[in-house]
Amino acid sequence: GASGALRHCLELVTGSFAVVFPTKIATEQQSLMLVKRLLAVAVSCITYLRGIFPESAYRTRYMDGNRMVSCCFAQSVVKGLL
Repeated sequence: GASGALRHCLELVTGSFAVVFPTKIATEQQSLMLVKRLLAVAVSCITYLRGIFPESAYRTRYMDGNRMVSCCFAQSVVKGLL
């Protein structure tokens, strides 16, 4: 249900979050990459929670044992925005 989907999205902030989303940004390129990654996560979570795409549009990834659901279309959406 929705609570399970929310839990999957919230798992992004545990484990290797700092590796995927570094806290120290030194260049404009690093800043842009961080914004793109955060937008991709946001798009994935929102579309997953709202059931916008079928389950087959999402893939499950694991970072340090933490489950992460990502939408295959998220990168395309982000590229179109930035």
